[in-house]
Amino acid sequence: MPEIHRSRACPLHALRAAILALSAIACMVSPSRADTIAPEEDVTVLLRRAEGGDARAAFLLGMRYARADEPGGDDAEAVRWLRQAAEQGLAEAQYNLGVMYANGRGVARDSREAARWYREAAEQGVAKAQFNLGAQYAVGDGVPRDGKRAAMLFEQAALQDIAEAAYNLGVLYDLGRDVEADVRTAMQWYAHAAERGYHPAASRLAALRAANPSLASDDAERAQREGATPEARESAVVEDAPAAAESEARAAAGSASSRGSPASAGGGQGRSASAWLARFEPDHYTVQVLSHTEEASVQRYVEDNFEDGEAGYFAFELEGRTWYTVVYGAYPSHAEASAAGARLAERLGGVQPWVRRLAVIQAAAIR
Repeated sequence: MPEIHRSRACPLHALRAAILALSAIACMVSPSRADTIAPEEDVTVLLRRAEGGDARAAFLLGMRYARADEPGGDDAEAVRWLRQAAEQGLAEAQYNLGVMYANGRGVARDSREAARWYREAAEQGVAKAQFNLGAQYAVGDGVPRDGKRAAMLFEQAALQDIAEAAYNLGVLYDLGRDVEADVRTAMQWYAHAAERGYHPAASRLAALRAANPSLASDDAERAQREGATPEARESAVVEDAPAAAESEARAAAGSASSRGSPASAGGGQGRSASAWLARFEPDHYTVQVLSHTEEASVQRYVEDNFEDGEAGYFAFELEGRTWYTVVYGAYPSHAEASAAGARLAERLGGVQPWVRRLAVIQAAAIR
């Protein structure tokens, strides 16, 4: 039976027989790059700014204290400064204060307080807060159990690319828990999560497709009517887990792209990307095009749709099968990769590229 998961770093464990439950509530998330503390911005500088009422400085100071791997880490001080920023309405601080309460760091563990601060952040659109709050509603942890509210929060987070939220939403529809059971909808959300690299969703999607061949067939026919190639269709629907690796793979091959890609892979058409993936920056992004279990089909697709050296593919293993994923372009930012993917979709028609980090592909590719 599928299980609801709580966060990327904290998988949920079975809590009750009929339902999925989450064990550890949320996981502390490091500040985004925009919030990284500059070397000259030491604790003394941040402290002076925070004491002057600067919410951002208070947040950064709190996050500095919350890092256990740094000298001077102090959870109690982290809570103090995160609270100051949270009470000033800073969404990131509200979310991370909720994490501290959820994990009992610097304060006594308190699911109600965690939910309170997650809710504040969720209302400001913080996807991870929406996800964690939804997980609490799903099992009644610190809040009354409310599957409908959980589903709403999961959907909000899923639409912001939180793969675990899409998976959990699939679970609710899969089991018919507080929502009307709907296998097709469950499959759609599992596919959404799988396309973003979440393998538990890929496994469950594969099981549902095997048990419901007519639904899988309907999806394939619809994709073909919309203009997708058979290979593209299989990558998007049949290859739940592969999609995750595929998206990453594209990035690798994509670096060979001639369309403004910052990196150049070199080599000819249909070349396997796995041999040269390592030379690309792990923090860069790529555009995944499709995946297939037949290497010849992938080679043919590359030859038919791309100019020499413009795209490539890589292989990866999933549940005993080898998948081949076409990748296109390597870009230093998610925004640039997204723009490239949009241009590619318009050019090829029917293709729905996914942006993936090269680091994920490099880890999955068969060397």
